[in-house]
Amino acid sequence: MIRNTIIALMGLAALTVKGLDADNVPSVLENDAIVRRNGIYYNNRPLYAGQDNPDQRYYWVFAGDRPLVRFGGGGNLDGCFMPGFQRGEKAKWLLDFKTIEARYRPGWMEWVASDPEFPGVTVTFQALPLGTGLGMAARAQARGVAAGDKVVWLHGASYGRWVSFIDAMAADSQHVRYEGFDPEKARGNGVDVVNGVSRLDSAKGHKGRHTLLACGVAAEVGVADSGNWKTPAAFLVGPAGECPVARGSAPLVEGQPVTWIAKVGLDKDSPAPDVAAELRAAQARVERLGNRVVSKTPDARFDFMVRASVFPADCLWRKEAFGHGCLSAFVDPLLGWRSTQAGVAYGWHDRVYKAGQTFLASQVKTEDYRGEPALAKIIDNEELARYEGTYCHPGKDPRFHSK
Repeated sequence: MIRNTIIALMGLAALTVKGLDADNVPSVLENDAIVRRNGIYYNNRPLYAGQDNPDQRYYWVFAGDRPLVRFGGGGNLDGCFMPGFQRGEKAKWLLDFKTIEARYRPGWMEWVASDPEFPGVTVTFQALPLGTGLGMAARAQARGVAAGDKVVWLHGASYGRWVSFIDAMAADSQHVRYEGFDPEKARGNGVDVVNGVSRLDSAKGHKGRHTLLACGVAAEVGVADSGNWKTPAAFLVGPAGECPVARGSAPLVEGQPVTWIAKVGLDKDSPAPDVAAELRAAQARVERLGNRVVSKTPDARFDFMVRASVFPADCLWRKEAFGHGCLSAFVDPLLGWRSTQAGVAYGWHDRVYKAGQTFLASQVKTEDYRGEPALAKIIDNEELARYEGTYCHPGKDPRFHSK
């Protein structure tokens, strides 16, 4: 059973290894990373955040072939982050660079980009979920830089969206692979900058929900109009408009990384994130999960997939029970579903025990749930119809479905 569970979860991890894709870009294993060169997709590399944080049951960072990152959870997308490079009056987003090598490593993403407009310059950009809480950590480093060169960025476009449907592998949602940055999604957002930290408020997201973006080095941060994003040099000096986003720039020094932390707050006021501490926590989580199961066989791809599969296995945990799946419409806990075996196969016996406690406590102990006033009270008319029509009962939590 354990062997079968690990192999099944490796199927979930196959989001990272797909052979020959429709755009004819091969995925190859090189130096412990799945590499695609000059791929055209977005969102085809989901990075699963810790699913047992106290604020939200599930959260994701979506990466892809092109270096544009979006992140969110539940019913809110907390924004996109787009890095770029500037030399003098010329600026270009990394996603528009001529040569882009996308490297997926278990739990995190790396891009190496170069462009003939900037001879000798190579920019490396990395992204991964936070170690705790909701948000993203990112880091950029460049080689071949000259005095005055800068890394530039855009952060914005937060709006209400059921984020689990950003599933590039599902048959009915493969269009998300072509979703780049949409400036209209920033319409109505609120963007403020205080002491070099930008705050992004969603137009129609959860009340009070916001994202703080902090840079680890001295930076020039302001507000710009996302409608100008296709011409980054103009975007970086232009005024704010009806579709405001945060923009920033920081000097590049050969061999010295620039780090960002985007952290979501659910209250009116939140402290600025500690960039160094948050990056360490994010890296420590990836290291810890990546080494949870070690496989050493003659097949390097198999060994890689075993390590990669730990991350979707971790993503299945929903603080009190195991979810049906990592993405798509079926992310909520499902009583009796085989995803519970993820806890057995990967040694999370405390989670298996907790899931058992959770579901046992939701039992209907009478012949009819109406005989239990506390249970009947939480089942409104909509839930009643679902109960009678599908023979499912939600127990004490309407997210727990079972035949």
